[in-house]
Amino acid sequence: MKRIFVFLALLTAATAGKAQQMDSGALSIGLCELISNPDVYAGKRVEVRGRVTQGFENFTVYDDHCSDRDNAVWLTYGDRKESLDYEQRYAAQPIPRTGFAHNRESERLQGLLQAYRAFAPNGDECGESCSYYKVFATMTGWFITGKRRGKGRGGLGHMGCCYLLVMEQVSDVTGVRTEVPYGGVYTCASDEWHPSKIEFSALSSPSAQPASFRAWGAARMQFFSNIAQHWHDAEVRDGQISLATNEWISPDLLRRYELRTDNQSTTVVRQICAARPDHEPKAITSEVLCKQKFWEAPPSNPKTHVGPISEQGQEAAARRLVAAAPPSLGIPEAPPLMNTCNDGVSSNYETAECAFTTSNGDISLWVQLGRTQKRRESGHYDWSGVPWSAYRIHGSICSE
Repeated sequence: MKRIFVFLALLTAATAGKAQQMDSGALSIGLCELISNPDVYAGKRVEVRGRVTQGFENFTVYDDHCSDRDNAVWLTYGDRKESLDYEQRYAAQPIPRTGFAHNRESERLQGLLQAYRAFAPNGDECGESCSYYKVFATMTGWFITGKRRGKGRGGLGHMGCCYLLVMEQVSDVTGVRTEVPYGGVYTCASDEWHPSKIEFSALSSPSAQPASFRAWGAARMQFFSNIAQHWHDAEVRDGQISLATNEWISPDLLRRYELRTDNQSTTVVRQICAARPDHEPKAITSEVLCKQKFWEAPPSNPKTHVGPISEQGQEAAARRLVAAAPPSLGIPEAPPLMNTCNDGVSSNYETAECAFTTSNGDISLWVQLGRTQKRRESGHYDWSGVPWSAYRIHGSICSE
């Protein structure tokens, strides 16, 4: 009898770390365990905690401690009927329609997920990579797997990327402050390095594929650290690595290295940004929540007299568009400070993006411009006197 008691005690201790039945009927489970054994928990009500990210084609929860690189679970709200109807077509289990609890915690989750700058210090439009917080939350809902399943993929969510968690409620929302600066006006400078084949080889190949994802990440960090040594910069220990653009960006967004290669040569571009002394970023003393706003200038309409706005200069055209934006965008009447205007030409079309901020950093704006000419056989264009047209605004409206 004593042996049976000991066995049961050991069994209870062993399973407690994996899943525990909650009073609410949900299984409290680690995200890594959930991903490792999807068939065990498919169609069940679970409670998980992890880092939540939301952005373009992304609304997921994941855990950095999982050994599997593809550990993200796609999230959707339990009261989004259209979304649930769509996912049901590919789901392997019936999706319960139990709704979602909208409360202060769910509002806080959205406020923290949207707490990011509209533009990076160099003027590029920004999203979740410019977040002021790493957001963590506990979510209760239904874990659903997909009919089309490949290794590490659930067949649900964006492009069938993931398994699905249909959320009924969120709790214990936490925001951990990042190094992304709040406000500020910046100037940036870039220079290039053209390493020889021997110099580039000494950096170690960026295409090398170590055995695990963590080892791969460490190898990439070391690669960019070696690049940093060329300029005698600080060692690269953290930050964002982009596979699409083959670049590294520091956690505070003020330093970046980009690798450009072709059949003939390799170029490394280094960009350093710094806040202007008279407009430095603001220290956040309490939690900041934001709303992201997007607005496009409508076609010309004689009733509203609001349409594409043309001006000779980029900044003037951008400010005209900001002034014409509706009050619902939340932009103050006082003109914001300009950070920078970047542009680029492609044949007979030129684009520009202007970035603005208020002096307190609570509002940041990214404005898109464009102008075009008739295509010429010679391919040579004179842009003097060609007016700009302003098209779109991305605004980040924040408050402590």
